[in-house]
Amino acid sequence: MNGFEVLWAPHGAAAWGLAHTVRPGLLLTDWRMSGIAGPALCCMLRDDPVLTGVLIIRASSLALPPI
Repeated sequence: MNGFEVLWAPHGAAAWGLAHTVRPGLLLTDWRMSGIAGPALCCMLRDDPVLTGVLIIRASSLALPPI
């Protein structure tokens, strides 16, 4: 794993709880998840003073129109 520890959460709420427990350096999240979806999870992370600095990569196989 090239020195990285990978943790996995089965849904958005679990990812939120895990982020508070571990405070990851990077969070890779899907756009669509049960419970708390990727966009909402990103907003929650940005609004939390403890987790605001966590880097986020949001990915999905969902086709979106260009911004």
